[in-house]
Amino acid sequence: QRSEKRKQLRAARLARMRINDRFDVLAARLADAGLPSVRSDAEGRFVIPFLGVGDVARVEIDHRNFAKEVLPTLPAGTAVDAVLPFGEPVRGRVVTPAGDPAAGAEVIVLRMSGRPSPVGDGFTDADGFYSIVVPPGDYHVTARFSTYGMPAPVPIAVAYDEETVAPDVQLLPTALISGATLNEDNEPVQGVFVRYIQRQMVLATAMSDSTGRYRLHANLGEGVLRFTPPHGHAILDESEIGLSIENELPTLLPTIRIAALPVIQGVVRVDGTEPLDRVLVSTTNLTHNVYAHPDADGNFQIALHEFPLGGKLSVRAEHAYRFLRGEATFGVFDDAEPEEPSEQSAFAFR
Repeated sequence: QRSEKRKQLRAARLARMRINDRFDVLAARLADAGLPSVRSDAEGRFVIPFLGVGDVARVEIDHRNFAKEVLPTLPAGTAVDAVLPFGEPVRGRVVTPAGDPAAGAEVIVLRMSGRPSPVGDGFTDADGFYSIVVPPGDYHVTARFSTYGMPAPVPIAVAYDEETVAPDVQLLPTALISGATLNEDNEPVQGVFVRYIQRQMVLATAMSDSTGRYRLHANLGEGVLRFTPPHGHAILDESEIGLSIENELPTLLPTIRIAALPVIQGVVRVDGTEPLDRVLVSTTNLTHNVYAHPDADGNFQIALHEFPLGGKLSVRAEHAYRFLRGEATFGVFDDAEPEEPSEQSAFAFR
């Protein structure tokens, strides 16, 4: 890590990681819990030891005298320089709805142009105070805590060579929201990610445990609870629940049904009879499309990792040497034959 003068920077800290575009790891809080803190050495280098082969991560690095740097999502093992920009301190205090100090609250400094995006964050001390370094500019500041609600962000202006003292951030009362994620056999499904959203901001998150249960504290008012299934699963119900929370009484929500995604099997044939190999089969309507090569008899399998929009999977087959192409559509949870290929298709699927 180097400053804007490209000097090696010691004691820069791994603050946060988003692993495989799914799990957020607050490395700074893990260090507070007694785990080793990952920091740069005298030459400005550090190694992140938590990633496995095939993992990708977006990494955030901070330093007590510089603003945070966010690296793009990169695969494990990548070597990259991080340039930490100069910044100015923002200091303030977070209190509970009753006005008491909120120790351990997460404070977030946001850029509010367009979609809110964080430019810096930190945690309050035992007396509710915090200090965060951000580049000069106009921002908003807010805070969140596990048992209280996130208030509307408060505007602040950060100037060069000046310390900014932000107004107190007062956390809000919440209601406890809970529910269960089960499969069709009423067995628990672990690892369903749950987010509570208001004003286009994620205010609270939870993950279903080994019993399929989740719980979180949600701000009062109108909001949306959004569910993301674990890898290789799909939500059979609606993936969002609209909520109108009028008081602090606990609310138990209906069960969310989750199903494991099936393996799609098919056969590639020309003119509906002759099986073909040397064909590339690919999905065409997934966020991350999947590819397969049929065997000598034209048989192929596609293991799904995400649920296609509308529950219909579009598949294309293209021959490596012959001018042949075919398309078909499968119902992901249907046992019926796939829909007929288009008239331009040279392949038949089944």
